[in-house]
Amino acid sequence: EAELTHAVAVSYEADLWPRWAPLCSGAEVVNTLSPLERVIWVQFDLGPVLRRGAVLHWSLSDSLAERQSLLILGASLGEGCDVTLPPAAAGVALADFRAVKILISPRARRAARIRWVANVDLRVPSMPSSMVTTVTKKIGGAILNLLVREAQKATREADAENAGHAAGEWTPSENPHLRRASEHPEFYEKTGKLFERHFEFFGEGGSESEDSSSYASTSSGS
Repeated sequence: EAELTHAVAVSYEADLWPRWAPLCSGAEVVNTLSPLERVIWVQFDLGPVLRRGAVLHWSLSDSLAERQSLLILGASLGEGCDVTLPPAAAGVALADFRAVKILISPRARRAARIRWVANVDLRVPSMPSSMVTTVTKKIGGAILNLLVREAQKATREADAENAGHAAGEWTPSENPHLRRASEHPEFYEKTGKLFERHFEFFGEGGSESEDSSSYASTSSGS
């Protein structure tokens, strides 16, 4: 189990992605348009000689009241976009994330169903589109599984910290995602209250199969 706010922290703190996301060698927020809209540079090392980067525009739409879900949309800004990239981006070929859609449906305070679809062109002419699809699915599935694992780890450490505090033996957690949440309470407290209002209104529910994370992916190499 993982607190939804901890899952938010793992996905939101982009510069921590290389700590847990497979093949991700770098990530950085290069522009913040609002707390729910950002531009991120991300780089993946897919092999000894295959490195791809992307300048991704992400936005979060709150549809909890209307559709009981959150929708995250992402897409490449492409070459020539007016953002300052980190020095590590120099010379790195850009992949084209034509569309990324992630639908998050909260089921309980520590469970959600996640569905995603992506259309990605790695811009490797020698790689068949079928292989691009396979690579995208494997990476996407691994990212989702490891995101959940990181969120579970943060929740366990938060529970241990709270238990120690109750026993008078409080020691602050060294978990980087928990530290970020404590450093930016204005964002994470607002997010937590958003989920609380959702469950107060709709309650907690969903079968065991609904609580598990799921995904779908399409991709293109053309």
